[in-house]
Amino acid sequence: MMTTKIPYSKVGAAALSCLVNLVAGVSLLAQDIYWTEDDSIAASGIDGTGLTGIFDDGNMHGFAVDVVVTDDFIYWTDNAGAENSGGVWRAERDGSNAELLVVNETEITNPQFIAIDEVNGKIYISDWVSGLWVAELADGSDLTPVDQPSASSTGLALRSENELISVSAAAEDTNLYSTDLNTGESTVVAELGGNHQHYGFAYDDEADIAYIANFGDGALVSYDFGAEEVALVRGGLDGLLGVALSPSRTHLVLAQRGIGIGVHQIDNGAFRAVLARSEVDFGVAVAADPADIPSLPEGVAFQDTFDPWFPGQAPGMPPWTNVSHGEGRGTISVIADEEDRFGRGTDNRILEWRKDQTEDPMALQALGVMDEIPENEVMTFSFDFIDSGAPGSDDWVSLFLYSGERSTDNRAQRILIGRGTIGEAGYAPGQLVHVDIIVNNTTSDITHTVDGQEYTVIWQSFQTWIDGHLASEAFGRDTNQAGPITSLEFNSSSSDTFIGWFDNLTVYDEPRVRDIEIEVDPILFQDDFENQVVGEEPGAPWTDVAMGDDDGSIVVLQDEDEIFGKGPDNQYLEYLDLGISSSGLRALNTFSGAAASEIVTISFLFMEPDDPDHTDSLRLVPMSQGTRAQVPELGNGNIRGATYPLDEVHQVDFIFNNFADEAETVTYDTPDGGERTLEGGHFDVWRNGELVLESHQRAHDQAGPIDGFWFQGVSTNAPRIFFDDFVVRNFPYVTVPTEVVGFDDWLAEHFTEEQRADEAIGGPLGDPVGDGITNLMVYALGLDPWVSNAGNLPATSVQALEVDDETNEYLTLTFDRPDDIEDVTYLVTGSGDLAGWAEDPVQVSVTANGDGTVTELWRDGEPIEAADRRFLRLEVENP
Repeated sequence: MMTTKIPYSKVGAAALSCLVNLVAGVSLLAQDIYWTEDDSIAASGIDGTGLTGIFDDGNMHGFAVDVVVTDDFIYWTDNAGAENSGGVWRAERDGSNAELLVVNETEITNPQFIAIDEVNGKIYISDWVSGLWVAELADGSDLTPVDQPSASSTGLALRSENELISVSAAAEDTNLYSTDLNTGESTVVAELGGNHQHYGFAYDDEADIAYIANFGDGALVSYDFGAEEVALVRGGLDGLLGVALSPSRTHLVLAQRGIGIGVHQIDNGAFRAVLARSEVDFGVAVAADPADIPSLPEGVAFQDTFDPWFPGQAPGMPPWTNVSHGEGRGTISVIADEEDRFGRGTDNRILEWRKDQTEDPMALQALGVMDEIPENEVMTFSFDFIDSGAPGSDDWVSLFLYSGERSTDNRAQRILIGRGTIGEAGYAPGQLVHVDIIVNNTTSDITHTVDGQEYTVIWQSFQTWIDGHLASEAFGRDTNQAGPITSLEFNSSSSDTFIGWFDNLTVYDEPRVRDIEIEVDPILFQDDFENQVVGEEPGAPWTDVAMGDDDGSIVVLQDEDEIFGKGPDNQYLEYLDLGISSSGLRALNTFSGAAASEIVTISFLFMEPDDPDHTDSLRLVPMSQGTRAQVPELGNGNIRGATYPLDEVHQVDFIFNNFADEAETVTYDTPDGGERTLEGGHFDVWRNGELVLESHQRAHDQAGPIDGFWFQGVSTNAPRIFFDDFVVRNFPYVTVPTEVVGFDDWLAEHFTEEQRADEAIGGPLGDPVGDGITNLMVYALGLDPWVSNAGNLPATSVQALEVDDETNEYLTLTFDRPDDIEDVTYLVTGSGDLAGWAEDPVQVSVTANGDGTVTELWRDGEPIEAADRRFLRLEVENP
């Protein structure tokens, strides 16, 4: 018996949380970071997961300012303002048993920050108006003034049993104070400088260093008592109000108003955004040590993989200093790469740039982030990029490089990205490209070496490398000065639309060309027209439809007459040319990855009606870098002389030798177990699994590499042809029609005898495209083994379902499968620990879809509230 399994997981929600956590193995009861949100307190795990509301009962008179956590309790201040009584609250770590601990209507009206002395049972409070206070920690009694070193008291900490250190946000006051708790006398320890708006405060008693949040400067500063030195720890922190030291004194947790929670690692200066949340305000506390954050590699001046960011939010903390977009302009946001566009898994996070049709600009700025390397002669800006290539996506994104602060006078380079061009280098819309832009950072020509070859970049210009190959020589755009480059900005300001995705943005302080070994997807291009709009011209992945109002039509239709035998809901393409030879359907620069392949196969289904008014042929024109490579023709009952019946559906496979030199021959296996040899620049044509045209060559200017194709009407005799299921592969593929009656027949249909002999490719547990899904599972779900199916797997969700007259939320699993497979058993099992699996999930429904498939919905055997963790798994068995 052959079995294959796919596990899916979900974590149940804790009683205090309204969020369902989608990350397996994380308990929502593990609250490690606490922060203030206006008049409430929130918490999360140390990695930002398990977002939970701790306290928000409507009893507070003002808004929360600071929060402190101990082993057993959390404390926070209630800033009521002068008209009401403020105070200090205490609750258990989960927010239960909250009580107003310290209150004094006369003296404590604007409590700000607090410090806890558990050893001596004291709580210290700063009040905006009346200065520093102390009370008994047990019950809040014996509220006593300590001193008022300055008006507008804010952050404070205990340096020792007898010394309190503090700051204020009073105008012109940038001092760090020390207060002797025995005498109540306050003295100035240091002049911190900068803006006076000091708020959050943390103290490392082992290193004897204080950390202060400067809201006005957006800076985290430190004061080393031993060295008597003030230092900038990190700048570019918009909205910085709170800072807390982790228990092991390894990290600082930061609260940025309107932005979120971040972590700074003290030993290497690395930063990670933990949680993007606009409600974050003054206070933050931490009860666990964050995971170590890798420092930037040597030679890297700036880097963002976008993995630390919270999906659905714009990046708003270092290394980014500003995101400028508003309602109606579009969105700049981090998203999970659920479609695995970048090949790093569906959990990988990427930056999505989605510009709407408005002239209002959108910008993402990282200003002053490369100040440490102003002397470098050459800098390299690297990123991975996908331009959606969608219709109407015609805007540019400008990469501005600045020498100093952002201004036109300081702009050193403007590099345009979009419309299939980076600078002046072309790329393939819709395809992943790896970009390295080498910028001359001087006022004279420079040279650099790649693989032993020397290249020159003239002053005030840049060089573009795509996928490890030089794509454009020295090119300059809108240069006012050469450098040194210290800042960058992505900007889009026209009224057109643009959709693109970025990942792994890195700035090197040297010339760097990545040695990229491109793994070519076995499917380079695909469209079955199911996602196209009926009655309209095809959109992406097609790049252009050239047909005038009176010239005919290229339109997607619904197959109500079942021309292709795939049901009335099937969609197909009708090509109708009324006599203009220049009409065409283009898919240009859509599969540049084919350059790494010796053979390219273009396959499709077509049917030509027996219509005397439409008798001419149609050219399929494969293109190589915009130049015609081959001109096969079909229509009028023949494919370059190989005749076929009209009014019948035919499967055509064009197999091209992708070499330019005729002497560069390639050999491929044929369906009958033989071999075929093709000279460079030649192609074979297979129809319905039979070879109908051998080693043909026609009017080619160059043979390859093929990176696009074009269907073009030949003359004025008006061809009319129906198409479906376009597929371009980077290997020889001959479609052999067979009647599939079981799994073994399915394997024989999709794999050659040699491939089936290799268990890793054509065996039941084989995985020819490396997406982690076995052939048996692919067969059971009715998928294609030669296409990555990561996005077509069963999906989990939480649904409210009525069971035994009671409605609860259940973890569910949904999947589609063919309705005619009889040699596979489908089984859904559940688990709470990934070790023991039980057949307790329940099938909720089986729905026929009218296209030969059914959709099955299963639920877990128990509601999500009954357990912290639950997992569902689909198993298929072939006896």
